[in-house]
Amino acid sequence: STTDPDAGMFVKGEHERQFAYEAHTASDKHGFILGVEVTAGNVHDSIAWDDLYDQVTSRFKEIHFIVMDAAYKTPWIAKRVLENERIPVMPYTRYTGKKEWYKPWEYTYDPIQDTFTCPHGGILRHTTTNKEGKRTYRTTPSKCRACPYKDK
Repeated sequence: STTDPDAGMFVKGEHERQFAYEAHTASDKHGFILGVEVTAGNVHDSIAWDDLYDQVTSRFKEIHFIVMDAAYKTPWIAKRVLENERIPVMPYTRYTGKKEWYKPWEYTYDPIQDTFTCPHGGILRHTTTNKEGKRTYRTTPSKCRACPYKDK
């Protein structure tokens, strides 16, 4: 925004967009606000979480349960809460991949070979790691070409 360069583009639904700020809050079970982190509207909730978590847990050390909505359900947040000997309480979220694809838990991991095996025996080897640390596993296309389940 030329009027307010610190504001970020907030996207609400498919068609609504506006320059805005977001106030990320942490509250107790009675709804009293324990901490606030204000960010530009285009900053995802999980990014603002670290500063808010530090702010609240440094002031209220007795907090044992950290209850959060689905926007904060990330491996990093769960790991950090558990490392601080607190219990993360997160909502159940359904698998969002394509219905016809195999689910991640249907593959078997071999930690010695660092490979995955698909439900029909195809081997997927580690090929790359991106800057966020996500590892990609792929198979040789020629090995799966004749498989009747290759679309999964």
